[in-house]
Amino acid sequence: MTLSTNVPMPVLGTNGFQSQPSSSILQGVIQDIQAAFGGTLNLDPTLVNTSSLSTPQGQLASSIAAIIADVQAQFLQVTTQVDPQYAQGSMQDAIGNLYFMQRIPATGTSVSATIMGAPNTVLPAYTAIASDYANNLYQLTTAATIGAGGTVNVTFYNVTTGPIAYVPYTGSNPGLAIYQTTPGWSLITNEVLLALGTNVETQQAFEARRQLSLAYGSTGSVQAIRAAVLATSTSGWVINSCYMLDNPQSTAVQIGTGVAGVLLAANSVFVSVYGPSLNILPIAQAIWSKKDAGCAYSYSSQFYATASGTTLTVSSIVTGSITPVAGALNNTSTAALYGHLVMQNGIPMGIVTSQVSGTAGGVGIYNWLPLTGASYVNATLSTSSHYALISDVSYPQPYPTYPVFFTPATPTPVYIQVTLAAASNPPTNAQALLQASIMQAFYAGNPSNVYDSQPTLGIGQAVYGSRFYNNILAAIPNTTILGVAVGLTSSPTTLSCSMGINQIPLYVAGNITVAYL
Repeated sequence: MTLSTNVPMPVLGTNGFQSQPSSSILQGVIQDIQAAFGGTLNLDPTLVNTSSLSTPQGQLASSIAAIIADVQAQFLQVTTQVDPQYAQGSMQDAIGNLYFMQRIPATGTSVSATIMGAPNTVLPAYTAIASDYANNLYQLTTAATIGAGGTVNVTFYNVTTGPIAYVPYTGSNPGLAIYQTTPGWSLITNEVLLALGTNVETQQAFEARRQLSLAYGSTGSVQAIRAAVLATSTSGWVINSCYMLDNPQSTAVQIGTGVAGVLLAANSVFVSVYGPSLNILPIAQAIWSKKDAGCAYSYSSQFYATASGTTLTVSSIVTGSITPVAGALNNTSTAALYGHLVMQNGIPMGIVTSQVSGTAGGVGIYNWLPLTGASYVNATLSTSSHYALISDVSYPQPYPTYPVFFTPATPTPVYIQVTLAAASNPPTNAQALLQASIMQAFYAGNPSNVYDSQPTLGIGQAVYGSRFYNNILAAIPNTTILGVAVGLTSSPTTLSCSMGINQIPLYVAGNITVAYL
């Protein structure tokens, strides 16, 4: 017995799985039902007479067609999950297992503190025992025992995971308060916010990390170099963002102008890195290990300067800016050094260590340490960048050495003006609320700020006013947003602003203002 149907089947071809339109499925079901009942039912397979669908047989046909369409849609969902670009949930976790990756779980906001009380008092783990001024509950993840001196240092974690701010008490009790008393425990003191909590890793973040993991295993591509640089980030040396660009042409290419400009040398790579603390040598090692042999580097800036002893007078900036690095010089006689190196015609001249006066990173007077034996000619074009000398230890001594250059991105303040409808009655402290809320969607750029560990804006990115809508509405529910202008100068009027490939957006609370219409 051969079974047949008029319902069109899904197609799996060169463009992937394609389900059939619901109308075609319904037509096929009606034809099957008509064939089963001798073609005498009041059902129109052309769907011109739609009133026939309100009959019992029409309702039956519609229900069967809906079931088939849903099955095809579910199958379409499964097939798309095979592509890492679209996978999510358990399917994405399965793909991650192929790369020995697990999704980063959510964490609670952490606060370090000192517990005081009777010696040998044991405080339990995973029990809400403390609270802050906003009534957020905190727990220990391991049991703590008060020592012989009557104190023990611990870390409290918010019971609820996610980026929930720690709100200290005010007045005579400035920090966490005891929520659930343990006999012998008397006080919590010396509270310090360690890190803001995080949500579970998103589908987009997980896929981006998978791509970096895959790129890390290759060499020669910009993706491989970027992945290797980001992989050098540790708890002590944080890298928040890395931007890679290469110039395969035999001539130089200018990208951007002024302080946001970079001149890409012929057949070179440009690497820009930002973090509140950078370990220069591992970053340089990562770049050198992944770039192709013979590939040159582009420098971070160009300027005109004159030198007198240990003073460098910069008269004009052609592109980029100067970032002094104090205490970065190891050995001037052998050039085994790293820091912000001044170059002339490709030859190292010395290290810029600090700025004495003038525009930050621009025209002005700097302290520098000339290299021993360097013959510096005044008023000639020079370049500067983070620099490290890498040794190839696969050879016997003396090791071949290679200079590596990369650019520390410059934190660039962004101005944001939020315009709200006065008729929506925003609170009197609207500006303060928005300053705190917008920071959560921003790359803070401040090493002392907890948001630095969770960058959302990177080097070279455009900043759109629309990205802050959710934060505005979270801070001031039911308000009416008339517009969000962003720019690089006060009183911005544009809907977006762009960073250079050597710049990263900087959050400054005072740069966020509110207007009412």
